[in-house]
Amino acid sequence: MDDFDDVTKSLLTDYETILSVNINTGKLSLLFCEEKYKESYKEFIKYSYDDYIKMFCQKFLFPEDRQWIYEHTKLDTIKETLKHDNTILLNYRFRQQGQEPLLYRSKFARVGNPDSFDTVIIAGHSIQDKENLGYIEEIATAHHNAVIASLASDFDYICYIDTNTNHVHRFYASEVFKKVISTIDTSLRTYEKLQAFFNLIVYKEDKENFFKQIETKRIQEELEFLDNYEVYFRVFIENQIFYYKLKITRAKNDSHGITMGLMPFDEQMRTRIQHDEQRKASKEMEAQLEKLLNERTAEIQEKNEKLNRINNDIIEMIGDITEARDFESGTHIRRVKNFTKILANQIMTDWPEFNLTPEKVNLISNASALHDIGKISIPDMILLKPARLTPEEFEIMKTHTTKGCELLKKAPKDWSSSYLQTSMDICLYHHEKYDGKGYPQGLVGEQIPIAAQIVSIVDCYDALCSKRVYKDDFKSDEAYKMIQEGQCGTFSPKLLKSFVNCKTLLEKQNELN
Repeated sequence: MDDFDDVTKSLLTDYETILSVNINTGKLSLLFCEEKYKESYKEFIKYSYDDYIKMFCQKFLFPEDRQWIYEHTKLDTIKETLKHDNTILLNYRFRQQGQEPLLYRSKFARVGNPDSFDTVIIAGHSIQDKENLGYIEEIATAHHNAVIASLASDFDYICYIDTNTNHVHRFYASEVFKKVISTIDTSLRTYEKLQAFFNLIVYKEDKENFFKQIETKRIQEELEFLDNYEVYFRVFIENQIFYYKLKITRAKNDSHGITMGLMPFDEQMRTRIQHDEQRKASKEMEAQLEKLLNERTAEIQEKNEKLNRINNDIIEMIGDITEARDFESGTHIRRVKNFTKILANQIMTDWPEFNLTPEKVNLISNASALHDIGKISIPDMILLKPARLTPEEFEIMKTHTTKGCELLKKAPKDWSSSYLQTSMDICLYHHEKYDGKGYPQGLVGEQIPIAAQIVSIVDCYDALCSKRVYKDDFKSDEAYKMIQEGQCGTFSPKLLKSFVNCKTLLEKQNELN
């Protein structure tokens, strides 16, 4: 093909399908088709034009549009119309399975003069969505020059720019634009002269933005990623405003040449541009709101973290007070806190169904420091007794669970609800057993909150491994065996498995205490 073919052909990517039909024989030829339609059109062109139109209407058109499209696309009708008009444009509703309906346009253009033409070009494209256009293939037909020329009639101006020499070669200009060009010295056809042409026609309020978008560097950057680069603007000629699209693309097989075409667009396209501008403004507003929301969220998170630190400090202080009354417990509270974190992390890994997260693990381990806070209310003669408790004394000791829960209900108002609830669950239920033989309520199985179940196991483990006035300390292996055999009451089988899985970590922590 000659240069004109390559240049103008690069402007034709708006079309999704291009066919030719011999109006004498009805024979069809497929010149170009996007990938998504190829299978259908390969089947269509096996038939005559009349059969093709029937199948096309049946497969792709809305029922309400089929009859009138069929009437307007009969060969005799098309031939008679094209004797008087260069093109025929038909808009109709196009349906694709599983997708939103499209408004589609078919363009019929004759090849040859009005009196003797025998070939008609049929080009189609979506009016609503031109963002995923295919690249036009080679048009191998004897009429390719006329085909391209007839389709290029959509443009009012076409030129080719050699980016190495800055030379501009104009292939076509409408009569109106020729008048404008005649006022410019075009003896030197350079890109600067082309910009002078644009300066005369672009509406004054659009000039600043327009010239920014057609800077050579900007165009080259855009065409590195896009097949087509489009700029929308208003043209002011003879005291009238017109809406235009400047379509910029690389000429095929030409790394240093670009093609520009000026195309007027209709009211529907203008509405779309306005919609795109509104959408862009909406996105910018959303971005600003998101930024403000992120900043506000960061402030709230910082305040929450500060509040959590205060909560932890309060819990530590209350734990120290409790510990100070029970001199035999030593560092029991801190050990239980460390053991709780180890076991809870293991359960989070082993059993996703408990819905533990790192945040919940930290919450449970911090709240575990309050599991024995109710012992503040137990008389010294029982709490500090250097021997085993009598059954009567043990019943009083058991009340530390409910009394501790009553104390927590008087917690500071700025405590978070999750901290308070977890602390109360642990305090009230850490002596419940999986078989329902614990206290104070005799809960069974998963009725016991997971936080209390975790603290129950490690509380028992630490008690066995610690020396008391009424018993010696047990070795870790022996303590593990006693817990697994149920000598200290029953625990969840799942939690016992995790307890075994983290045995090494618990023993290392025990050595550090």
